[in-house]
Amino acid sequence: MNSKVNDTKPKSKQPNLRKKTSPRITKNKKGKLPRKQHGFVYLGHIPHGFYEEEMRSYFGQFGKVINVRLYRSPRTGKSQGYAFIEFEHSEVAKIAAETMDNYLMFKKRLEAKFVPADKLKNLRMSFTPSWTAENYPLKEKRERLNQAKNADPDHDTYIRHCHKWMSSVRKTMLKLKELGIDYAFQPIDVPVELKNVF
Repeated sequence: MNSKVNDTKPKSKQPNLRKKTSPRITKNKKGKLPRKQHGFVYLGHIPHGFYEEEMRSYFGQFGKVINVRLYRSPRTGKSQGYAFIEFEHSEVAKIAAETMDNYLMFKKRLEAKFVPADKLKNLRMSFTPSWTAENYPLKEKRERLNQAKNADPDHDTYIRHCHKWMSSVRKTMLKLKELGIDYAFQPIDVPVELKNVF
C-alpha cells in the first residue's frame, strides 16, 4: 500500500536565524525625528566660588554639558546657592546626580538630584549666559531698582513722608516734656501744606 499518511503532529518551530537589527526610529506626525531627551540635575548647597564656569568645567568629566543655570539675586547678582545643569543625555545626568549627591566640597555637602525633563518645561528657556562682574543678565534690572530707590519722590509722596516724620518728632517732644526736659525745636524746609501741623 502506497497511501499517503498525513502527519497530524505540529511542525517544530525552527529558530529564527535572521540577523537582529536595531529598532527602527519612527518619525512623528510632522515627519521629524524625535528629539533627544536632555538630562537635568538639580544642585543645591553650592559653596562660594563654585559658579557657572567652574560647574561647566567640573561636570564636563561626566559628559557634554549643554547649559548651566546658577540662580542669583536679581539685586546683587550673588549666588543663591542652587543651580540646574543640563546634560546632552539623561543617562549621563543620572550618573552625575548619583555620584555628586552628598559630595563634600569646601566644607559644604552638595545636594544633587536628577530631574526629569518634563518637570522643567520652562527651565530651558531661562538659561542665561555666564555671569561676570562687568556684565550679567540682571544688571539692567539691578540698575533700574537702584534708580527707582534713589529717585526724587513726587510731591504727594514727599508730603506723606514729611507728615509721618513730623508726627514722629511731635511724639518725641511730648515724651521729653513729660520727663521735664524743656526743648524747643522748629523744623526747617517744611512744605506749605504742613506749616500748621507741627
